[in-house]
This record gives sequence, structure tokens and C-alpha cells, in this order.
Amino acid sequence: MMKRVVILSITAVISLVFGADEIDIKVRIEGYDAESGTVRAISLSGACRGAKIYLTGIDKPIAEDLISKEVFVTLNSSTCEEGKTYKVLSVERE
Repeated sequence: MMKRVVILSITAVISLVFGADEIDIKVRIEGYDAESGTVRAISLSGACRGAKIYLTGIDKPIAEDLISKEVFVTLNSSTCEEGKTYKVLSVERE
């Protein structure tokens, strides 16, 4: 766990220094809409703590397996806002 926190912290600092448009956050997966391929999630960390967001780019079998679980995701944005949809660049299970 501590190793992941350190890696996420280093990634966050590098993103700030180089102006990358990515954010690493911890989320709890609430559900998956197979028709749209969208995952419903609640952010558990960072500036967007508590925000209900929507995620795309997670394959169906993986998304369905992650329901009710907490994972770390990298989003294609430098911010996150309640109700917005974001493309997931990577997923790391706890």
C-alpha cells in the first residue's frame, strides 16, 4: 500500500511539473452500463473526493469484476468534476 502511495505521489508531482493532463485517483466502482460501456464511480481521493464520475475505456469483463471494489485509476484530465465522464488510461487494483 505504501509503495502505491509513493508511486502515485511521484506521478502527481511529475504531472504538475511537466503539465501533463492526467490525474491519478482512488475510486470505488459503483456499477457498469453494458449498453454505453460506462462505469459509475465515486472518487475516494484527491481534489475530487466524493465526486460521482463516469469512466470509459475499461473493458467489460474487467469493469464487471470491479463492481463494489476500490481501485486506482489514471484519468485523461488534470481535474475532475461531479457528473463528468473521463477516459481511463490505466487501472490498478489495490
